[in-house]
Amino acid sequence: MADIIEEKPETFEFLDILRQKIRVRIVSLLYENIELSYTELLNMLDIDEGLLNFHLRKIKKFIKMTDKRTYMLSDYGKIAHEILREIDKKTKLYGLKGINSQSANTSIKQRFIVRRTVAFLLDLSILMISSGVIFQRNVLQTLTYLFQFKIAIQRKK
Repeated sequence: MADIIEEKPETFEFLDILRQKIRVRIVSLLYENIELSYTELLNMLDIDEGLLNFHLRKIKKFIKMTDKRTYMLSDYGKIAHEILREIDKKTKLYGLKGINSQSANTSIKQRFIVRRTVAFLLDLSILMISSGVIFQRNVLQTLTYLFQFKIAIQRKK
């Protein structure tokens, strides 16, 4: 495995690097999944490439790249995760919301699903319009029926 030369981060630098939620999520995702590709991280975090590149550069002491060009935690990354987990335990003990709550991961997955669904519907709409299918009488009648059905359901609520 090709390791990036690991430098020991100073305590202040260590905490400063981990003060950003995206960096905490990257460390957590790499801990949970052991190895992730760049694309997998991009999709799981639902951020743009520039922002991911920025944060990966900031946590370079906590991650390493494998021969397969995937990311995984370095020894310092594993220590960082343990520290974050302990902080999370202590904050929950005192009734505070944890740093790495499960709802954050759930919302990432939900946003990813919604984003992919919207992209699919947009692609389908473009295909239907460009092929002329949308202008066929039976398609228009079906769409009109579905739209009226949705309005009727909303009125009942």
